Amino acid sequence: MDIQISSEVEGIMSERGISAEDVKTVLENAEKNQTFLVGDDGSFLAKHRLENFCPYVAYEKDGDSYVIKSVYSHRVLLGYEIEE
Repeated sequence: MDIQISSEVEGIMSERGISAEDVKTVLENAEKNQTFLVGDDGSFLAKHRLENFCPYVAYEKDGDSYVIKSVYSHRVLLGYEIEE
């Protein structure tokens, strides 16, 4: 899987604690299961829960390459997962 990440997006990833492996996992899951949103401009948005962390990846396809446009994430804890 050819994933292209600009230095600007790498900086955002670093700030937000999102690794290149996280991005790859999200893309692999989205493409395998066809679980992504498609924007009016043909761009894609995918997410995948990794333990208590849910990264989102905005990307475009360029042939066999995935061009990462942006990333963000949030932490996820369901009520029964919260330790008292």
